[in-house]
Amino acid sequence: MVAALVNAYLLLMAGGLYAADCIQRLWCKGIGFRRMVLHGLASGAAVVSVMWLAGYFMASKYTADQGFGFYRMNLLAMTNPMHGWSRVLPSLDAAAGDFEGFNYLGLGVLGLSLVVLVRLLLGTSRPVRLSFVLPLLAMAVCTTAFALSNKVACGSHEVLSWDLPPRLWPLASTFRSSGRLFWPTYYLILCSCLYLVASRFGRRTATALVLLMFGIQMADISGAILAVRSHFSNLLRVR
Repeated sequence: MVAALVNAYLLLMAGGLYAADCIQRLWCKGIGFRRMVLHGLASGAAVVSVMWLAGYFMASKYTADQGFGFYRMNLLAMTNPMHGWSRVLPSLDAAAGDFEGFNYLGLGVLGLSLVVLVRLLLGTSRPVRLSFVLPLLAMAVCTTAFALSNKVACGSHEVLSWDLPPRLWPLASTFRSSGRLFWPTYYLILCSCLYLVASRFGRRTATALVLLMFGIQMADISGAILAVRSHFSNLLRVR
């Protein structure tokens, strides 16, 4: 309900996470099917009521009919520090609207992801709880696919495109800045890396790795942080 009062994009992301959580609980026998249905109906009614009070259903005629496929996420977004968000990596070529899909992970997170990947490939395998992983993975795949849109680009080149069915255009036009829908996957990557480091390494090694990568991350994006701080400081002075 709080997400509905903030932004429709956040509402859609929160809804995806809520659905994944319900499926997890049902799969793990943490909640019965009947109780889950009742919980879903009550939550849905509460959210729809808040949306109605906030004026969601009055804004349909003002919804843009274009922009989906333009304000998208690029396939290189996670490694593309657009607008100078890295002191090390150069900005890569991208289309004009790809700024809405800006999702640069940073050198620290990229480095931590590489360490985790190597550890998983070389370490002993552990059983994976499919009931925990699959619902979140399905949510991540769906939101990422929507973020990439129907015009998938790699750098400045469009590598794949197709026409959307007419029934999907209302949803696409409402969330035309689809690149933002990668945010849940972005934080899922970060949280997964931290969890795997904590569970696959000893306490001292894990602490050292996280602190090292945090330092690399802050050094990498420090220039952009200072630029943002200067920008908002100037705005406050003008006011």
